[in-house]
Amino acid sequence: MTLGFSTFRELLDCWDIQIESERADRVRSLLKSDSLIFFFSKDKELFGAPEGSRVVFAKLKSPDEDVTPSWATEASFMAINLSKMLEDGNPAKRIFYKKDMKNMEIMDRREIEKKLLGNKDVSKFK
Repeated sequence: MTLGFSTFRELLDCWDIQIESERADRVRSLLKSDSLIFFFSKDKELFGAPEGSRVVFAKLKSPDEDVTPSWATEASFMAINLSKMLEDGNPAKRIFYKKDMKNMEIMDRREIEKKLLGNKDVSKFK
C-alpha cells in the first residue's frame, strides 16, 4: 500500500497536533506543580516561584518598616527556571537577591503558559 502525499501530510498534521497537545499538558502540569503562584521573566528565561518567594520579592520591592537595610541585602528567594525544566525535566532552581530584581518582568500564569508553548493558541488543547 502506498500512501499518497495528502494522506502522508494528514498523518504529519495529526502527529504535530498530538505533540503540541502533550507539550501543553506538560506545561500545565509544570505550572501547577510545587504550588507555583508567582511568575516572572528574567534574561529571556521564564520562572515560577511559591508563595514564600512571592512574599520576599514583595518585601524587597516595596519595603515596610520591618525591613532593615541589612535584611534587604541578605534576603533571597528561590524560583524554578520553567524554560529549562520543560526542556530537560530536571528542577532548575535559582536563588535571586535584591540586585537580581532589575529587568524582572512580572507575568501571570496565562502569559507564562503561552510563552512556554511558543505563543500558540492553547485553548484547543484543553
